[in-house]
Amino acid sequence: VKRKCVEFLSAVLDRTNAELLILSVNFLKKLSIFEENKNRMVEAGVVPKLVKFIPCSNKALMQSVCRLLLNLSFDGNLRDQMVKSSLIPKMVDLLKHAPFRQISLKILYHLSMDDRCKSMFTYTDSIPITMQLLVNFLNSKIPIELVALTINLSHNARNAELLCKDGGLKKLFHRVLRYRDVLLMKVLRNV
Repeated sequence: VKRKCVEFLSAVLDRTNAELLILSVNFLKKLSIFEENKNRMVEAGVVPKLVKFIPCSNKALMQSVCRLLLNLSFDGNLRDQMVKSSLIPKMVDLLKHAPFRQISLKILYHLSMDDRCKSMFTYTDSIPITMQLLVNFLNSKIPIELVALTINLSHNARNAELLCKDGGLKKLFHRVLRYRDVLLMKVLRNV
């Protein structure tokens, strides 16, 4: 903090060299676990600088940016900045790409914790994508981030309607019934 690393690294985010950007973002990610550095990132306005890299042509840079955004999304003020920077629709679009799906789900889950943000998900493809992932997930155990995001979204009346639209509730029940026997067998084996 005393050496102003965060300020210097956040200034580098205005550059265009991909390798330099990846290095800077990874360093900021390591620094972000400390409260003092995170506070400096708020002051330096790091979030809008990061959001501009989603999407970009460099997948390694996008992965690094997403990891840093995930670290920063634990803070309420930074989540507000992410929402104001239109991160929700960008993260929803990343759900369509398998390499980014898990980290996108985690970030979207954090963003969906705030009640005033839940309604913003209504105007994206998040609910159809989430339902598609829930119903068609191949394993019997669905990722916790996906379940948690769906639960948070269902706390908004309009989102709940969209979740049930086109037989969504019926599809969820069919999934439960399809994997019920598999789960029951696992439980019985462990007893």
